[in-house]
Amino acid sequence: MRRTIWNRLDALGREMTPFFFGILLILFSVIIFQMPSWARVAPLFSLMVIYHWTVYRPDLMPGYAVFLIGLLQDVFCGTPLGVITLVYITVYGILIFQQRYLTGRTFFVVWLGFVLLSALTMMLIWLAVSALGGGISDLNAMLHQFLLSAGFYPLLARLFLIWQIKILRPV
Repeated sequence: MRRTIWNRLDALGREMTPFFFGILLILFSVIIFQMPSWARVAPLFSLMVIYHWTVYRPDLMPGYAVFLIGLLQDVFCGTPLGVITLVYITVYGILIFQQRYLTGRTFFVVWLGFVLLSALTMMLIWLAVSALGGGISDLNAMLHQFLLSAGFYPLLARLFLIWQIKILRPV
């Protein structure tokens, strides 16, 4: 009986790691980097988590996890509540729809997909924040955030892939 409980806890822990990566990386980008202008240009690590796990292991990134990650990103980053959440749910829907086209492709194709989807994500967030803020948000900061996100994705994707191979069980 004990062994069964430990096996279930182990499986649950493994299944929740993408969600925990999302939370950890949100905290990492908000708390660790307390530089004055970092928050405006910090890469969207949480988007990288959502993208990678939805493409490679959609069973480990359900919609409610995307919702919670987006909500936490809104809360910790100070964006109007619901903006990033709504954008992430929209992006997740696009990813689920396009997942079959990304599965089994070369890393370059998957990375290009991330670049395109992150550009769309940044534009949607910029439009929503500008509309809700009553003025134009800093487009230059958004461009830097986009470039940093595109640049950091290969590194995080590599780390997630190692985690997936060494820790998680295959589908």
